[in-house]
Amino acid sequence: MLTAYPHSDLAANHHRLLQAGEGKVLDLHKEESIKRLKDLTKPNSGYQFFYSATRDKDARQKLVREYGTSIKEYSKTHYGGNFVFGIRVEAGQLYGTFSYEKQTSGVLFYNIIK
Repeated sequence: MLTAYPHSDLAANHHRLLQAGEGKVLDLHKEESIKRLKDLTKPNSGYQFFYSATRDKDARQKLVREYGTSIKEYSKTHYGGNFVFGIRVEAGQLYGTFSYEKQTSGVLFYNIIK
């Protein structure tokens, strides 16, 4: 899971709460950290990533733009393409929400984009 923090002290505090081997802190202002992360996200790297919610007010729209094709394909397959899509955070997990015919259902965002 990737979680962005606006300040390094917030990331360090979160990291202290984890058990050994449960996480790493990367400063994405450093080119070497960006390269390391990109290498880990390549197909067949053995890793899968879930981007956690952030304080970035535009993060949800960025995710929708980034994964628009996957969202549309998932929507067509499961909801016939007639829907209004949104993103919500619940219990620390990111959900894609599909509203259609006065019904709303939520699907883990990871399951939409995998």
